[in-house]
Amino acid sequence: MRKNLKTSIWLLLTALVFTACNNDADTTFSKTIVSGQTVSIRIKETLQDKTGYVRLRMDAVSDSRCPINAMCVWAGNGAVTFTLFINGNPSILTLNTTLEPKVISSQGYKVTLLELLPYPGSVNYNYDNYYASVRIEKE
Repeated sequence: MRKNLKTSIWLLLTALVFTACNNDADTTFSKTIVSGQTVSIRIKETLQDKTGYVRLRMDAVSDSRCPINAMCVWAGNGAVTFTLFINGNPSILTLNTTLEPKVISSQGYKVTLLELLPYPGSVNYNYDNYYASVRIEKE
């Protein structure tokens, strides 16, 4: 009986320690930003560099691109709003797929929007499925 009680207490304490260490419920740091490399980021996701000095959050998408199977006069544009944090200082950036700017410099870093998916009219087209390919470079 004592052995079972000790084992139960040990398991409970271990579970509490791991739960306490995973305290970032609102933020996802699933990928690491490396200056000059391309990274994919999903809507409402936040990425950071190894030190946490540089963070990028994908906040919103406004998509007026021509659907895949449509004949359009104009290709349309996908606008993506990001928040770039440098040492905790936020900058709001809106980058575009067709229109300018596709690249913005802020706080000594250059952010480039390379691609926005899914494309309107595709099978998995849904606001929650948006992701962007971006590159962040120190200037």
